[in-house]
Amino acid sequence: MKTFLLALGFTLICASSQFDPEEINGDWHTTVMAADNLEKISEDGDLRFLFRQLECIDACDKLVVTFYIK
Repeated sequence: MKTFLLALGFTLICASSQFDPEEINGDWHTTVMAADNLEKISEDGDLRFLFRQLECIDACDKLVVTFYIK
């Protein structure tokens, strides 16, 4: 469900007419994670992932998200 909401958020951002796709392209670094159950996002948790790179394709009709998973 959280992944769906994340994808929905990026979709809404890309759908904005005032958005420049070049502002999204490139390397990203995850700075904050939050969860109700901290064990899930701990060092070896089931839901721990970090953003690696985002790329808009076809004027942001498609968004490629690369994750780093340890």
